[in-house]
Amino acid sequence: MRFPGATHLLLFAKTEEDIQKAAQIAKDTLQELGLEVAMEKTRIVDFNKDDFDFLGFAFGHWRERKKDGKPYFLAQPKESTWKDFRQKIKAKTKKMLTLNPKAWLEQVNPVQRKGHAMKTRWNNEYFAHIGLIPSFWLYYSKQFGHSINDYIDYMTKKQKKQQTRAVERAKEKDQEFYTPDRVRKMQCAQKLAMD
Repeated sequence: MRFPGATHLLLFAKTEEDIQKAAQIAKDTLQELGLEVAMEKTRIVDFNKDDFDFLGFAFGHWRERKKDGKPYFLAQPKESTWKDFRQKIKAKTKKMLTLNPKAWLEQVNPVQRKGHAMKTRWNNEYFAHIGLIPSFWLYYSKQFGHSINDYIDYMTKKQKKQQTRAVERAKEKDQEFYTPDRVRKMQCAQKLAMD
């Protein structure tokens, strides 16, 4: 098993006692693999009260919705993530560049597609594949009591419905949905998401 130089982990538990046990198990397991936990970067948060940042996203703690009292939380890119994204776009669209519209799009689209691909990967099966909890599933589970498999089925069906609707709309307009350019972009986004 290989790990990058710095591996980030989230552990979830219902009580402080359980999270302390989980932390010790994780620490022991990592030591067996020859890895060390950076204790100065380790935090325990109560997600009912505390917010935290993880892999470029800011997670806002559970709160109650005003209209029906149901729990929800916020997950959005950090300001530094947005800043990085804006800088990448700015670098591709410098004022001194005199490009035609097609060339501008070719410069900017890869940056946008990478952002979209990572957002989709994060929201759908990213955590499920590495054995952790997807942020939306935590919400979906707490609100409706569904399992991780229910969540993956739900997200897969939702994406298929959106795709079917998009194809139908293209047919109604007498347009081809899977144009060579669209297929190339889809393949590019998929490749970027898996890198």
